[in-house]
Amino acid sequence: KWNSECIPKLEEYIRIPNQSPAFDGDWESNGLLDEAMDLLHDWVKSQEIPGLTSKVLHASGRTPFMIIQIPASRESFQRRLLMYGHMDKQPPLDMHLWEEGLSPYNPVIRDGKLYGR
Repeated sequence: KWNSECIPKLEEYIRIPNQSPAFDGDWESNGLLDEAMDLLHDWVKSQEIPGLTSKVLHASGRTPFMIIQIPASRESFQRRLLMYGHMDKQPPLDMHLWEEGLSPYNPVIRDGKLYGR
């Protein structure tokens, strides 16, 4: 599943040049953060995890936010876990710092490692 589903999805994500709103003043109008969120949300929804629910929230002037809930697999598991992360990217480093054949938005697998931003 890693090579057949996860790596191709990560490669798709790398191709989207979405950046943090601090570095992309047009983020609301260019739709790149929404495109990245849609890609990630579609992947989450495709996972065969019993009881998984997800939704993406949108608020004016705020980046999209995904909430995922997965019920405990055993009744004895009563604790909750909250995880937070972000899916926007920092701007690419100077292109001369990338090795030949590598760039931030072109995924490349080299020596078993996936390169891109």
